[in-house]
Amino acid sequence: MAVDYSRLTAEYDRGRADDALDRDYWLRGLREVGGIRPAQRVLDLGAGTGRFSRLFSETNNVVALDLSMSHGVVVATSDMAHRSLGIMEEAFPSLLRIDCARFPSTDEVVRALEATRFRDVRVESRPYNRVLTSAQQIERVRRRYLSTFDLLPLDEFERGLRFLEVELPRRYGDRFEMDDAFTFLAATR
Repeated sequence: MAVDYSRLTAEYDRGRADDALDRDYWLRGLREVGGIRPAQRVLDLGAGTGRFSRLFSETNNVVALDLSMSHGVVVATSDMAHRSLGIMEEAFPSLLRIDCARFPSTDEVVRALEATRFRDVRVESRPYNRVLTSAQQIERVRRRYLSTFDLLPLDEFERGLRFLEVELPRRYGDRFEMDDAFTFLAATR
């Protein structure tokens, strides 16, 4: 029989939380046994009320997840069926193919949410517009702002970067504008 923690949330921490004990015992033990250093990312599964996540968040980037019945989920993604990369696709011909293989389509995400008993799934596409200078966009690419850049063959990345160094300023001057859309999916459980 499962416990409905959403019913207990209001009183749960009041009876259990002790800031000094949480820091000196629980947080210290989690850090030492887990080998968690400041600035590392932490995934707190079964985060409950987020008591330990709040402590970790003082020195770490934390994602807290708890699947009690009162929680919802929001996912932001690119709809791979409609994704267009413009000049970035010219520079890196493998980028879109690799991303399509890595990331599920919106329909696949909806099916996965429904299969795991999420309900009231809502899907909304929202326009995204960002303006950078050509130099800023080139620097972002140079720093590999997309994780997929690490999956490209090195020669393709280097060729693409050289291409952008010439073509971005030539085509866009000093105003590189990105028009895209991201898909937000929300559901409750």
